[in-house]
Amino acid sequence: MDWQKSGAVAGVASAALAVVGLVVALAAWLLPRSPAEEGPSSGAPAGTSAPSPTGTSGASATTTAPPGPAEVYRDAVLTLPEGALGVQAFVDLDERSVRSAGSPAPPDVEDAAEFSYDSRGRFSTSITDERAAVGFAGEATTPEQCRAAAAAAPMARHQPTGPGTPVEVGTRLCALTGEGAVALLEVTGFGPDRPFSPTVGLRVTLWRAP
Repeated sequence: MDWQKSGAVAGVASAALAVVGLVVALAAWLLPRSPAEEGPSSGAPAGTSAPSPTGTSGASATTTAPPGPAEVYRDAVLTLPEGALGVQAFVDLDERSVRSAGSPAPPDVEDAAEFSYDSRGRFSTSITDERAAVGFAGEATTPEQCRAAAAAAPMARHQPTGPGTPVEVGTRLCALTGEGAVALLEVTGFGPDRPFSPTVGLRVTLWRAP
């Protein structure tokens, strides 16, 4: 047997097989691959979802409620002075003030007041700001409830005060002021009897619309 010829043939065969393998591998590499074989696209990182269409959102739109009345002061103490002949105490809740004046009172004092306290021990709304209103509060505790109460249960224009009257210790009143604010008042006490009206203590909270 010619071993040299056999070795040459084997070498040629091996070289031919190697060439065929290279051709097959090259053909497989050049063929187009499916998206599944290519893996995630470069447009979005792996593990993330595509963004939602423009103009849509996962959360529903919300609306903001308008702000309610703001508290200006709470539980402010006002003291109405004891009466004197021909003198009234004018209560200005917007300014948290009490000013006494004889008759006739200066226009700026009358016009600014929500009500007055006269020498006969009465709360009066007869000569004060026409835009103001004072009524019995009932169960009102909020500015909205107080505004409704002032209109629904108005106080008499000359309302007697003191023990045994509709306005005694613990009575609560609601007032609309000349500047559009709302106030809740509570009668906290009466001073000792005097020839004219005694002092009156009030506790007042006021709210103003924004």
